[in-house]
Amino acid sequence: MLPFFIGHCNQNQPVFPNGLEPVATGWETKNPNLLLNSSCISCHKDIKPHEDRHSYSWKSDLFQEALKIENREWCVHCHAPLSKQKEIYYRKIKNENNISQSDLHLLNEGINCVSCHVRNGKILGYQKRTIGNHEVVESNIGKPEFCANCHQFNFPIFKDDKIIYSNHPMQNTYEEWKSSGIEDSCQSCHYSNHKLVGPNNREWFSDQFYDFAIDTSEEELSLTFKMTTRGHNLPSGDLFRSLVLEISKDSKFQSIIISKRWSRKYELMEKNSKESFGKKLSIDTSLLASKKKIQLIFDKPFISPIFVRLAYYYHDPVLAGKSNVNPSPLVLFKQKIY
Repeated sequence: MLPFFIGHCNQNQPVFPNGLEPVATGWETKNPNLLLNSSCISCHKDIKPHEDRHSYSWKSDLFQEALKIENREWCVHCHAPLSKQKEIYYRKIKNENNISQSDLHLLNEGINCVSCHVRNGKILGYQKRTIGNHEVVESNIGKPEFCANCHQFNFPIFKDDKIIYSNHPMQNTYEEWKSSGIEDSCQSCHYSNHKLVGPNNREWFSDQFYDFAIDTSEEELSLTFKMTTRGHNLPSGDLFRSLVLEISKDSKFQSIIISKRWSRKYELMEKNSKESFGKKLSIDTSLLASKKKIQLIFDKPFISPIFVRLAYYYHDPVLAGKSNVNPSPLVLFKQKIY
């Protein structure tokens, strides 16, 4: 499957150029401050773009740690997509002294307003119109296909200065949504007044799980929970995420005796493969979109005390190894059984 980047405005210019190069808005030669979120919210005062996940695309500690390990332009093109941001980043790592606070602020904004809304010097919107000084062109910005620009792509293979996409999805959320049969769009669940919510919004994500129940018999332990309707697998998107049910001998879950992990595991392609530097999915236990109720039955542990929790890992050390900035998992449910 080829990478999926189809967001186009009506001039048929790509919104995101496959991650192969940075985004050009057409405003680069104007006042650079126009690229900042502050230039937009000076008029759009009801919008708070730095409350959503996109605003942390560059500032994320996990991303910054990964960038230090594997510093590639391809990563910059997605997490700080503007050509001006890329310029600032490479000036920064060269320790240039003439980088302004405004420049650093723009870099830290990551995926900001103009990253999605400005191309060819014009605003992308739902329909063609003119608002004040803005000429708005029609685009698919409110449709799942627009989200696919960044949330549907294959593993890259780096050869010298070239990037070649393999046939193996690295993020497959759009295709999962298409396969789910769910008609609701990405935006209907994840978007409200320019605020994007997902697993990193812990309160919102916790509300997606309910009706936790535990039953015990002389020999068995039964655990049940339900999930709200979703349009893709769980987990989806970023690598190394997982949903894990854990049973432990201690309340801090340092002595886990039983676990059930829903996740995806990847491995390097074989050395004799044409994609020898790429990766592929090797094990997939993620929950399909159609799965709304989970019931697990285990042999009852004959020790005491016993604790159970359901946790969502943003960076699962079992899948990716330990991280110096490993965020704590989101505990969705926790209880002492006996």
